[in-house]
Amino acid sequence: INGMKQGDYLLIGFGHNDEKTEKERYTSPVGDYMTEGTFANSLYVNYIRKARNAGCYPILCTPIVRRSASGEWKATELAVRELGKAVGTPVIDMTQLTRDEYEKLGSDNTIYLHAWPSNNKLSVDNTHTNIWGARVNAYMIMSAVKELNISGLSENVVNIDNNPLDYKE
Repeated sequence: INGMKQGDYLLIGFGHNDEKTEKERYTSPVGDYMTEGTFANSLYVNYIRKARNAGCYPILCTPIVRRSASGEWKATELAVRELGKAVGTPVIDMTQLTRDEYEKLGSDNTIYLHAWPSNNKLSVDNTHTNIWGARVNAYMIMSAVKELNISGLSENVVNIDNNPLDYKE
């Protein structure tokens, strides 16, 4: 918070690996941003409100999907989407963007976007991406920023035409 300056942009992305059940770390996915103890309230109080008070522009990002070996996904409604609408904060829907991309690639190919603790494919970490997967996610975020047409930011996104997944032999 001390490093934020007037006119900065703050990308806020939590939830991908946030399934903690310990009382001191748990936030409920149920409830709005005004309800203490909810995930939405935590994001609002600890990030959005503080960023705005510092003169920064917050942007919410939904979590990326976890890799599914079966290629099947659970339908979920995310508190982040509703929070963005409620407080007038742009939302980059990384859940939908990554789900769409993963469905196009298929589970046999998404394995190469994720970390492997060993050189065995069976050790793939279906939650955390590797450097290549991070590059793909960064590309998706920057493409979404450009599409959202956020004044002062979107016009600075340049050279976005090179999708890292467009492999050419």
